[in-house]
Amino acid sequence: MQWYIVLGSLFILVIAVFAYQNPQEVSLRFIAWQMPTISLVLLIFTTTALGALTTLLFSLAKQLTQSMRIRELQNRVKKLEKQLTERASRPGADLQSGEKTGANAVKHS
Repeated sequence: MQWYIVLGSLFILVIAVFAYQNPQEVSLRFIAWQMPTISLVLLIFTTTALGALTTLLFSLAKQLTQSMRIRELQNRVKKLEKQLTERASRPGADLQSGEKTGANAVKHS
């Protein structure tokens, strides 16, 4: 986790230096859409923030699906543990499992 903070801070520093060294104004055009002149610094920070937000949303979606899967598996483990406990507490449980030990053992000749 600490490496993410260090790398994230380094990335922000690089973006800030790049933006500071490129203070000119630019105009944006995309297909039929056109935006009037905007500061390159503002454009860089906006696109970086949008990229970070997009990454965050995708990672949250993945984390949510993993969390749901973990919860599902934990419930399954609890159910199986309960079944195991119930089977172990039944009289003659060793016969149900197919094992014959002790007084229940039968010798075949």
